[in-house]
Amino acid sequence: SGAAGATAVVIAPLVSQKGVEYLFACCVLCGGIQVIAGVLRLGKFIRLVPQPVMLGFVNGLAIVIGKSQLEHFHGLSGAALGVTVGLTAVTMALIKLIPKYVTKKVPSPLMAIASLTALTQVFSAQLDVKTIGDISSVAGS
Repeated sequence: SGAAGATAVVIAPLVSQKGVEYLFACCVLCGGIQVIAGVLRLGKFIRLVPQPVMLGFVNGLAIVIGKSQLEHFHGLSGAALGVTVGLTAVTMALIKLIPKYVTKKVPSPLMAIASLTALTQVFSAQLDVKTIGDISSVAGS
């Protein structure tokens, strides 16, 4: 959604510049602001924002997030690039096709990501794909 996208665009640079220690404080602060806005019933003012403005905002977020994901393709070549592009294309196709042919009850991006994650885990020996653990440390302190 637009709100989650806006949060991701703000939180990712914060964590990369200040460290993961600031993530909890940022989330608590954002949650507190949302609770206050809800208690004060400020949600009714979103009606004053025209639909084209909201669509432009969400599309702008999509561009920013998409552009940030493209950097993960840099440095890939040969089979690794082909596999990564192929997995990306399959994921996008599943996102489009799952609601049409399978179910609308479960979000298609969730199903697509879970399916491709399982696929890459099963065929990890045959697929030359970077994982989050290859890009950054995910170990706790």
